[in-house]
Amino acid sequence: MLRNKDMYESKMINAENMASLLPQEFVTDSTALLSLPLFELGERLYQIFHLNEVKGEDAYLYAFYDSLERLHCKQHSRHG
Repeated sequence: MLRNKDMYESKMINAENMASLLPQEFVTDSTALLSLPLFELGERLYQIFHLNEVKGEDAYLYAFYDSLERLHCKQHSRHG
């Protein structure tokens, strides 16, 4: 039987093998992605992670984009 510590360590992912679990474009373009405006970042992540292929989760994606849009509008209303 595994102890709690062993279970925790067996699920840990180090930085080296994390990159192998992520899309290559996400890993190689991470610096450029961080410079994008929030809404554009959301769109790029949608493309990179092929979220259009996720079936049955449209409501969550729409809610995410709605939240990005509200945040975008809120930020621009403060600066405008």
